[in-house]
Amino acid sequence: RAGDIVYVLRTDEARDAHGIVGGCYDDSHVPVGGGTHGGLSQHELHNVCVAYGPAFQQNSTNPFPSGTIDLLPTLLHVLDYPIPPRVEGRILYEALAQPQGVSGSSAAPHTYSPDTVTAAGLYRQHLTTTTIGTTVYLERGWVE
Repeated sequence: RAGDIVYVLRTDEARDAHGIVGGCYDDSHVPVGGGTHGGLSQHELHNVCVAYGPAFQQNSTNPFPSGTIDLLPTLLHVLDYPIPPRVEGRILYEALAQPQGVSGSSAAPHTYSPDTVTAAGLYRQHLTTTTIGTTVYLERGWVE
């Protein structure tokens, strides 16, 4: 399922009553503290993945982007199982105890900033991505 029209409401960098950074305007009836499907704030797009075991580095934090799409190729690699060509994502080499191959250090950030003039004035939208190998990660989006 995918909507024909998708929109994301404005976000901000303010702290809420609990000290959590990053809010999103929401005009629904969801109570404060309830969840929505998220937006394009870096605070909503970034998440945590924890790996433990002899195949992974211990007591380390990986600053490079990754996503759920990377779990299958990484686990198949760790199990020394052939990765079918149709599998998307990348092997998270930088998280392995014995790193090899293309690591996150080759990360290439890019910001796209298309704009248009409307009756209300100039509208400029920004999307920042990071590419590692052939995998592209959406980092954040915002409007001026």
